Amino acid sequence: MKRSFLTAMLLAGAALAAFAAAPLPLVEVESVDLGGSSELSVHCEQRGVEVYLDYVRRGIAPIDLKGLSPGAHSLILRKDGYSDMAIDLVLAPDTRTTLTAALELKTGYLSISTQPAWAEVVIEGESFKPGILQVAAGQRDIEVRAFGYRSQTYSVFVPERLLASLSVALDRAPFEIYDFSLSHTRFNPLNAGILGSTRISFQASAPGRASIRISAPDGTIVASWELGPFVDWAQHVEWNGRDANGQPLPDDSYAIDLDAAAEPGIESLQDSFDFTEMVRIDSSLVIVPDGRFGVIPGSVLVPDAFPAATSSLGVSVGATFAGDSAGTVTGGAHLGIALILEKILDIGLGVSASADGNDGTLLAGARYATTLPQPFGAAVALDAGLSASTNGNPSWIRLSLPLGAGTKFFNLSLSPDITAVWEDGFAMKGGLGASLAVSTFALGGALSVHGRTGDLADGLVPAWPVESTAELRFIPAGLPLSFILYGTIAWAPDDVSWRAGLSLTGGLW
Repeated sequence: MKRSFLTAMLLAGAALAAFAAAPLPLVEVESVDLGGSSELSVHCEQRGVEVYLDYVRRGIAPIDLKGLSPGAHSLILRKDGYSDMAIDLVLAPDTRTTLTAALELKTGYLSISTQPAWAEVVIEGESFKPGILQVAAGQRDIEVRAFGYRSQTYSVFVPERLLASLSVALDRAPFEIYDFSLSHTRFNPLNAGILGSTRISFQASAPGRASIRISAPDGTIVASWELGPFVDWAQHVEWNGRDANGQPLPDDSYAIDLDAAAEPGIESLQDSFDFTEMVRIDSSLVIVPDGRFGVIPGSVLVPDAFPAATSSLGVSVGATFAGDSAGTVTGGAHLGIALILEKILDIGLGVSASADGNDGTLLAGARYATTLPQPFGAAVALDAGLSASTNGNPSWIRLSLPLGAGTKFFNLSLSPDITAVWEDGFAMKGGLGASLAVSTFALGGALSVHGRTGDLADGLVPAWPVESTAELRFIPAGLPLSFILYGTIAWAPDDVSWRAGLSLTGGLW
């Protein structure tokens, strides 16, 4: 009786909603000299909305319609899954009308009852509790699941402003362990980021318990866990590769053994589930906070001369600021993506833009680092920037040959380069950069300096400015992130300018 009453109330509410007004659009009108014609600018909160004016399709919002005749017009906004919006407009001559609208989602009601009553209902990736749900009208994919039970999936048609019902009784699932995996099969306990540990993960289908043991090659147990009883599917533990005193264990391969069984009274596919994986502790896998030479590894002014420790894919975002001796300050932003293939190639793409309205710059770069006897390093780097090719915003292609000596924790680099520049004309310029980098596993810094010549067609003549940069780098413990804070000063006899920036890089290793 109670459910019938709630259903009736919802159906009554749906009937009333059929006559409810859609959200009113926002209309703004401004006077402009258009030679007697009118303009209409249409914006929508939803993406992909089709715009019809006077029953003719004009395109997708946002759209600017120009050269319209003054007077009455019919505007229709349409998108699948949403109610059409029809608006009658009267456009005055020499006016620009801006209309911002939000279409109303077509919805219906879905009544779901489940056994067990606490099961989770997943509709198009969104999670709900059982009950009467308001959802988007149309054909909906539904999954009903509960830990310890077999999941069931359905495809249900939900009529607009009406009610559909679904009753689900889940069957008990037998105990099973699956998807046993390690986040990394090689790591260094001294690393600060995610390559300083490994995550041991597996899935359980029903209540049970598990034992995890990690043993050295001689059979000594160096770490162990007792897990359970399980109340959810996903299980994991983190191993940091350290002994009971917090000291890193010796380099070697270690066996990770998992033994799991069902709780008493729970059906199981087999008496026990046993898995084994090997993981290697490798102190040569050194990950320190790296910098960025544009979109490739290095200091701000000098590309890195040493090979990358491991392959990775990273995305960086950041804010930049610049100023000069006259007190002018501007801001900007940059976005980049870099792919590092261990012992093969580093490549990167990016874009930078300034808040002062100047055109942005598209960036690209590639670097190949050779393997030399320690402590030496050498690389070839090619990077470029494509912009408006005007004074102060040039396009360029640069070839650099960085040479280095040292380790990941302390190194010196020297990098000659030659650059083709398009800046209100073409010029070839030479340059020389030097850097000093010092780092721990979590915190690092670098100082770099770079000088250049004028146009090589006029001879090897040094030119201003000379740039110097200080940067600070940081990797937080256990996270796939790194931060870079830097400041650069460009020195010249008649002017001193500066720029500074903060960037965040997130990646996969």
